Amino acid sequence: MTDALQWVWGEELPKVGAGAAGAAAMPGAKSAWASIDRFGSLHAIIDRPSNVFGCVPFDEAEAPHPDAIAIADAVFALDSGSLVIPDGWDPVPEIADCDRDLKDLAIRDALERVSRRPSTVVIRFAILGRSPDWAMDRQPVALFEKGPTGADRWFVRRETRMVEGQNPDGSDRIVTVNAEVDGWSQRLRRPVAGAYRKRRLDPDPRPAIVARAEYEIFVACLAMLFDDLKGELASIDLKWSPWPLRPWEDGSRPAGPRILPQIMA
Repeated sequence: MTDALQWVWGEELPKVGAGAAGAAAMPGAKSAWASIDRFGSLHAIIDRPSNVFGCVPFDEAEAPHPDAIAIADAVFALDSGSLVIPDGWDPVPEIADCDRDLKDLAIRDALERVSRRPSTVVIRFAILGRSPDWAMDRQPVALFEKGPTGADRWFVRRETRMVEGQNPDGSDRIVTVNAEVDGWSQRLRRPVAGAYRKRRLDPDPRPAIVARAEYEIFVACLAMLFDDLKGELASIDLKWSPWPLRPWEDGSRPAGPRILPQIMA
């Protein structure tokens, strides 16, 4: 299944030109990778729009293989569903010993960054050839937040007056809000009354949490695509290669890029 995805986005969909008349060719771009390589050399693509599939088109437009279109349609159809995060979902069991509130906050924040379009996760793999990098170099620990000098930061909540719009007579409308402000007294060289410190996880686990969520989405999408496309393609006999659902629980490492083999008969 994964080989077919890389074939679709790497070899077939770039055959579709950009716009009604196709795209102006980047000289020397004979394949999808050639276009990427040229981009790396020039650090810019000028007047080189992508096609309707989000691919940088090849020099000469032609019709992609019908099976490639069928696979692409199935990938984009994944977005018609809804992503549901199960209750109690824990993508970082290895930091169970940390402050539970900090861990829950990191998970909530990370989920705001997770792509809500499953097709985006699948296409990213198809183009880059690697699954989301969910590894953490070391286990996060809870530390107090530090200021620029390395000293602990202190905070306190205060009733603060601020301007919020205008009154009907044109005068400033003053509102009182409860805001978190600096809780360290420079004059007394100590925290003010009622001040508190805040802890954070170091290193920040949120990038790994995002990657683990998208990895699980990716694996679920592979299964759905295989079920939808098995026996429906004219020239490709899809083979299922099972992917572990949560490989970080068994000590595995993320897989690196894979070279696309020849999959057509």
